[in-house]
Amino acid sequence: MGQPITVQRRVQGDMAVFSGDRSLTGQDGARYYAADGVPDNGKLTADLAQRFFDLDPEIDYVYVAYNHVMARRAGGWDEDLLDAADQALKRFFVFYDGADVLGNSLHRTYTSAITGLKTAKRFSRNKTENIQFAAQARNVLDAWAVQNPDATEDDYQAFFDRIIDNSRMNTWSRGWFTRKAEEDRISIRENIEDIQKELAGETRKYNKGDTRIIGGVTYTFDGKVWSD
Repeated sequence: MGQPITVQRRVQGDMAVFSGDRSLTGQDGARYYAADGVPDNGKLTADLAQRFFDLDPEIDYVYVAYNHVMARRAGGWDEDLLDAADQALKRFFVFYDGADVLGNSLHRTYTSAITGLKTAKRFSRNKTENIQFAAQARNVLDAWAVQNPDATEDDYQAFFDRIIDNSRMNTWSRGWFTRKAEEDRISIRENIEDIQKELAGETRKYNKGDTRIIGGVTYTFDGKVWSD
């Protein structure tokens, strides 16, 4: 896998330019409009443009040339969204180099499924957090795909089911029959964190008496279940 890209940015009105220390195109740049959709052609520039469009529905234009990405967002940019765009470019080659799987149809299908979760605010009701957790979900999907280049459609579906699995809430203080939408969001965010640790080679274990603060509530593990 490649190394992170060092990113510098400048903003003028609705336009933001992100410049990296690695070349993204040859002499010919590529421009994309959200209204037209991004072609499923496996090109690096198309995949990068889609990542920017996925950050926020108000981003309607992306131009990639040399080592620059120019993006337009109606209404301007806030700092959180700029940081998320920085990360989209910074980590692009981390998963792209040598990873042809990131351009295949299965990967694109499940990337779209994660975008669907973001659109439905399944990660968080807060707009900024929702964008950030969606980006994390995209990153774990990319990392998993690189580690599993021969994954089948069933494998992808099983991985996506792990992201949205809410059965963990059955071991918390409220049963599934009283689960609220916010509990589902908490569960999804916890799933992403678990997968991130697994992909990094870390094993997560809890001991009796361990505590965690989730959604502003402190839970304690009694060896079998969590309770508040």
